[in-house]
Amino acid sequence: MHTNTLSPTLPASLGRLGYVLHPRVRIVAFTVLAVVLYVALPGASADVMFQFVAWGSIVLFVRGLHRHGGISLPWLFVVVGWICFASGDLLFTLYEDVFHTSPFPSMADVFYLAGYPFLAAGFASLVRRSRPDGDRIALIDAGIVLVPAAVAAWIYLIEPYGSSGSTMTERAVSGAYPIGDVLLLAVLVRLFVPGLAARRLARPALTILGLSLVVMLAGDVWFVCVQLRGSYVSGGWSDAIFLVPYIGFAAAAMDPSIEHIGMHLPRTDPALGARRRTLLTLASMVTPALLLTQYLTDSAMAVPLVVVATAVSFLLVIARLSTVVEALERSREALLHDATHDQLTGLVNRGLFAEQIDAALVTCPEGSLLFVDLDNFKRVNDLHGHRAGDTTLIDVGARLRDAVREGDVVARLGGDEFAVLLPGADRAVTESLANRLVEQLAIPVEDIVVTASIGSVNWSRANGATSATALLDEADRAMYAAKAESGNRFVRFGPEHRRVVTPDEMS
Repeated sequence: MHTNTLSPTLPASLGRLGYVLHPRVRIVAFTVLAVVLYVALPGASADVMFQFVAWGSIVLFVRGLHRHGGISLPWLFVVVGWICFASGDLLFTLYEDVFHTSPFPSMADVFYLAGYPFLAAGFASLVRRSRPDGDRIALIDAGIVLVPAAVAAWIYLIEPYGSSGSTMTERAVSGAYPIGDVLLLAVLVRLFVPGLAARRLARPALTILGLSLVVMLAGDVWFVCVQLRGSYVSGGWSDAIFLVPYIGFAAAAMDPSIEHIGMHLPRTDPALGARRRTLLTLASMVTPALLLTQYLTDSAMAVPLVVVATAVSFLLVIARLSTVVEALERSREALLHDATHDQLTGLVNRGLFAEQIDAALVTCPEGSLLFVDLDNFKRVNDLHGHRAGDTTLIDVGARLRDAVREGDVVARLGGDEFAVLLPGADRAVTESLANRLVEQLAIPVEDIVVTASIGSVNWSRANGATSATALLDEADRAMYAAKAESGNRFVRFGPEHRRVVTPDEMS
């Protein structure tokens, strides 16, 4: 009997084949192949291939946008930016291969440089659309990352590249490229600093776009470096790398997740997680590190620039820390509010109410306390459910707040029990409010009318008021006396109520 050794390995082989054929793997493979092929082909053939890839990628990019949500104004800016870059590449090729003239400076540079503001405007519009109300925290984080990057770009790219040309035009055009890179970098940092966690739906396409822009910026830096060293060779690796962003943008647009880029996002969490804390710490150390590097290498030190950038970074870090402090303060206030207030009605709870009674006993020569208990409330819960009961409690709390004076305190003690502290109120004011509350707290709930039994107690320094516990106990006894008289009434505490009236005696 022969064992079929092929069958067990077939699923694994198919799995490996499926992985190799995964769309993103195919994109990476095609990108590597295009770059290598461009370098390997002779000059004219390589240029034709580059143009085919560049314009074909733009077509695929537009088709992908049209298929996944349409081409909105921000994306139109991005498309125009890539068309400018591709047009610059085409003119550069024509100058070299057809007219056999130096393509720098030329109209090709006009199109190249025009592409930067269009791309920046497009992505900035997407950022604005995702956060129409702004996001101060994200702006601060982006600034902390961008300031040292801009300083490094100025020291190592803009200044040396801008002074490398022999004519004013050459120097201006040379220096404009790094400035365009810094502009794109600013938008890129603004787009990605808040993190991909808030963009889960847009993550595949957004990640591809981000990596493509990073490669393009790296290609610009590489191009500047080889130009400064005088080692630039047309058709080499420094040109081939620009195939990557073209292919990357086409791949991003073909992914359905691109339609979620620009969707509304929640504000950035002020908390500093480990990754964000590490990123911002490293970014804030870059500027002084640049000054140290210039000192150690005996280079011309850009002291004024570094000092200003360091001061700006310091202020941004302080502003960022202030957002954390503000968030902690809001969190503390929220926790304190939750610990001292009833979650359902928003009224103060028993603990805070007792503290405020004790404070009133010290500061006010007289005052009163109302103890409110609802009649028929249990029937509401039994017949109509707890949702109807909660709605009734919220309504009672609102009516109590509306009825009392400014400075009075309304509390929910628990269940269907409420209390009102009336600092400075004499007996007449107390009785007037209590009788008015009896009328206002007659609330119909379907076929049931919820009413209120109210007990009151007055204090004055003359009668030796003792504590919150004693006043609550006396008002509670008066309330039970009101219930014993069938409820829906107000009873003032007196000597006859010193014996506790039990619920059994009321039945």
